[in-house]
Amino acid sequence: EHPFICIVPANLIADTLKSLDNFFKYIGVDIILKAEELFINRIDFCTNFKCESEVVKDELLRIARKGRAPKKSYIKTIYSEKGKREIEPTNSFTIKSKANSYEFTIYDKHSELTSSDFGYDDDEIKLSENQLRIEFRIKNNFVNRLKKKNKLSILDFMCSTADFSKQYIEKYIE
Repeated sequence: EHPFICIVPANLIADTLKSLDNFFKYIGVDIILKAEELFINRIDFCTNFKCESEVVKDELLRIARKGRAPKKSYIKTIYSEKGKREIEPTNSFTIKSKANSYEFTIYDKHSELTSSDFGYDDDEIKLSENQLRIEFRIKNNFVNRLKKKNKLSILDFMCSTADFSKQYIEKYIE
């Protein structure tokens, strides 16, 4: 979908690194990929939640928008030309850390796909109807804290992303 983004299931991370190493050798780049030398700028944990109807989806999003930001974070707003002020978007709810180490977002997947210039195919757009997308994006400093706290190498951390995804998405939904 996007040329510089690769979505890799946690159980395939080690194999993916080997494939990248083979690719670099194939094109003549003499590089040895070592997991500990990799730099993770951002990891997105995400899940889709299919609602029974548009009414249910809208109600869940409305309830989410009533949420409060934890300490050291804030709720993301957008500027309204009409109201000449900052407002919360109607199709999403985002909490960002003030230190820019994480972002938690719930949004209407269908609205995102239909308003995008990317050109998603009709099947994907149809599948996104009544669907909420929940994402927890963590930046490098958050990744490093989790690695240190759990005494994980970078490769072990990357292979544990499914566990962290479940833990943190559930935490921020509460």
